[in-house]
Amino acid sequence: MTSIILIGKGPSLLRCSKEFIDEYNDIAIIGYPPPTEDFMKLIKGKKIKYHFCNCGDPYLINNNKNALYDDNVNKELGIKKIFDYGAGQNKYKNYIK
Repeated sequence: MTSIILIGKGPSLLRCSKEFIDEYNDIAIIGYPPPTEDFMKLIKGKKIKYHFCNCGDPYLINNNKNALYDDNVNKELGIKKIFDYGAGQNKYKNYIK
């Protein structure tokens, strides 16, 4: 049986341990967890299978050059598939090649 952990951007993420994350086969992120050093330590050696997000997030649309997630970040994190739960004109979900 395959298991998946859902990771958001809230402060409870800092209460997680790498060992806890490693108990799961796959990772899904929700929103845009900042790729901080703490976050990167938790997911080190793993890839993010799914990203659930609002691709029409006003921050991404208005400031795309400073977006938290771009093609380089997606590649580094190994994001395989993006699910858009919002509405908007940003082409973020097209970043995955």
